[in-house]
Amino acid sequence: MQKISAYSSRKVYAVAVALCIALSMFIFCMSHEPAIVSAERSGGIADIVAPLFVKNFETLGHDERLEVLSDVDHIIRKIAHFCMYATLGAFFTFASLYHKRAWLMHTLLPVAFGALYAASDEFHQSFIPGRGPLFTDVILDSCGVLAGTVFVLACAYALIKHQSKSLK
Repeated sequence: MQKISAYSSRKVYAVAVALCIALSMFIFCMSHEPAIVSAERSGGIADIVAPLFVKNFETLGHDERLEVLSDVDHIIRKIAHFCMYATLGAFFTFASLYHKRAWLMHTLLPVAFGALYAASDEFHQSFIPGRGPLFTDVILDSCGVLAGTVFVLACAYALIKHQSKSLK
C-alpha cells in the first residue's frame, strides 16, 4: 500500500495543528453558551434569512411567522453544525497529510477523531443550561467531518497526481 505525504514543512504542519486547536476551542466555546444565548444568535440570523427565502413572509400571520422562523432557525443551526465540522475535518486531514501514511489512514484518522470530538461536544452540552446532547447532531457533525476530509483528500490527490505528471 502506497504511503503519501502532501507536504514536508514543519511550519505548515504547525499552522494546520494550530487551526485544528483553534476551531476545536471555538466549537467548545459555542457549545458552552446557555441555550438562550445560542438561540438569540441563530434567531437573529433567521430574522434576516426568512424574508429572503420565504415568499410573502411579511404577509404571514404572527403564528405562521413564528413557525417559519423556528424552521429556518433549525435549518441554520444544522447547516452551521455541518459546516463547522466539515472545516474541522478539512483541518484534521490537512494536518494528517504531513505524515507519510496510506490514503486509508489519511481518511480514517481524521474522521474518527472528528466523530469522537463531535460526541464529546454533545456530551459537554449536557452540562449546559437549556442544552442537551443529540445523537443526530453527532451523526450530522460526523458527516461534516467526512465531507471536509474527502474534499481535502481529493484536492491532495489531484495535486499529487499533477505533480507526478509534471516530473515525467
